[in-house]
Amino acid sequence: MLLMINFYKLLRLQQWLKNILIFFPLFLSFEGFNSENYFQLLLGFVIFSLACSSNYILNDIFDLEDDLKHPVNKNRVIPSGLISLNLSKIIFLLLFLISTISAYLFNLNFFILVLSYLFTALIYTLFLKKFPIIDLLVLSSFYIFRILIGISIVGIEYYSHWLIIFFFPFFLNLAIIKRLAEVKNRADINDSKKRPYGKSHFSSLRIGYFSSLTITSLCFFMYGIRDESIDPNLVFLLLSCFSIFLWNFYIYRKMLNNVDYFDPFSASIFDKRSILLGALFISFVYLSNIL
Repeated sequence: MLLMINFYKLLRLQQWLKNILIFFPLFLSFEGFNSENYFQLLLGFVIFSLACSSNYILNDIFDLEDDLKHPVNKNRVIPSGLISLNLSKIIFLLLFLISTISAYLFNLNFFILVLSYLFTALIYTLFLKKFPIIDLLVLSSFYIFRILIGISIVGIEYYSHWLIIFFFPFFLNLAIIKRLAEVKNRADINDSKKRPYGKSHFSSLRIGYFSSLTITSLCFFMYGIRDESIDPNLVFLLLSCFSIFLWNFYIYRKMLNNVDYFDPFSASIFDKRSILLGALFISFVYLSNIL
């Protein structure tokens, strides 16, 4: 049982929930239930999640030295010695081969995007995460990849440039929250060789946070009225914008006031208030489109 728990932690299976984003292009199209599309997305979800797990393991291998000094990451299975470094390398290779071969057999565009994601993640781990701003932009792009992967599965007709315009500042905002929490709560942040931010960057990051939060809300409103054929209920559309603003600000406050959280995803996914605000957002979005 303990070994299974350690493998669960090594693969970071809880992080697979991030990949639900590949369903968003179909979900936000407000079409009726299409079992074939959802089955294809589910299959793509599993393949891409295996690829992500291989990337998480590779990150842990590269970040071993820095993780040993991190107040939370030092408890991961590789730094803590629960799973050996050599075994971790073997598991990484197996997951990488299984996921990339499956992606190739599944869909060529999907395969190209999965490889692009893994390549970008590798370059980010080795080089780009050391540079301010670039670090944030690349972190945001990882989430955009998930949206594009969803589109590659269900078809280009589900693409909307307003969808990308909304999601990019939204994910940039979450990336800034992640870095703000590290700067505020990590005591050794100034000594980390792999982090481009120190205590002196807190004010600049906070300005970036509130700027991107405002842009996110505005972009979602523009997404809601993106087409003349769409006539949303403006009251519920504005409530949707307000609810996403509240959700984001709640996660911001929670992470900055809790030293146990360094990831907005972890801070939000099992939090009752976060789930309630997310449910309100989804409800307002649907009401804005049917009333």
